[in-house]
Amino acid sequence: MFKGILKGQSFWVKIIALVLIAIFSMSMFTALSAFLLKPLFGVNIITDADALMDLSRPETIAAYKFLQIVQAITLFIIPALVFPVLCDENTASYLKMQKAPSGLLILLVLLLAYFSSPLFEVSNQINQKMTLPAFLSGVEDWMKAKEDQLSELTKVFLRMDNLNQLWLNLFMMAVLPAIGEELLFRGVAQRLFIDTFKNANAGIWVAAIVFSALHFQFYGFLPRMLLGVLFGYLFYWSGNIWLAVFAHFVNNATVVVFSYLFQHKIIEFNIDQTDSLPLTAYLVCFMVSGSLLLVFHRFTIKKTTLENYGG
Repeated sequence: MFKGILKGQSFWVKIIALVLIAIFSMSMFTALSAFLLKPLFGVNIITDADALMDLSRPETIAAYKFLQIVQAITLFIIPALVFPVLCDENTASYLKMQKAPSGLLILLVLLLAYFSSPLFEVSNQINQKMTLPAFLSGVEDWMKAKEDQLSELTKVFLRMDNLNQLWLNLFMMAVLPAIGEELLFRGVAQRLFIDTFKNANAGIWVAAIVFSALHFQFYGFLPRMLLGVLFGYLFYWSGNIWLAVFAHFVNNATVVVFSYLFQHKIIEFNIDQTDSLPLTAYLVCFMVSGSLLLVFHRFTIKKTTLENYGG
């Protein structure tokens, strides 16, 4: 009934429609999920609004993870899959998900993810030193409180007692975010911005800014934005959403896996307490990352141009 309803509409109509679809999808399924928490986990948020506040209870953590999975699917994946249909487009074609990437490109993305990681950590350290003017002290206090709250929740999620919890966390924190966020922010939003600005660079950067801002983790805004830029160029140059998904997955999965290995004393490296590397190491990472990007660009850019990217 709604197929093609957004065809030929303006950017603002499409972006507002996308936001409304995401809000409606998440709200509807989250509300339905709330009724399942009591029979599944013994947590009743219908009658007790503070039922999810006690993070020391395993039942609360399990309920939180369940809601996190529901949110990832309904806020990101469903809207991204529905939107092309409303634009009278083939979903797989619109999102550039028809073809599997080549092994060479997958290897390049894997190497790039690991060699660029220290550079993103530097941007994170810079971001952590951010301070606002005195007249915005109230805003800064709110930002820090929000950051501390989300950081505590992440630490709770990353406590893994067994392999089953590792697999669940990989699914919840790496697979679903990589698929959902890339489909929505790169597959849909980035395309809309590029079509509107008629400039790939502007579209990629704006999509990355929106991507980072909507995480509401302000002291991680800079590295997340730069990651969004990297994912954006990988997608734009290759015309294949799966490479951006893979890069996103590697970034998230690395944290999950290393946290598990450290907790179980399989390795001594604590990913949460990384020390600064020597300047030469950062220079090597910068040069290798730049070289990998150039190779990736050379292998892919001929296949994707601004003229055939959007529509």
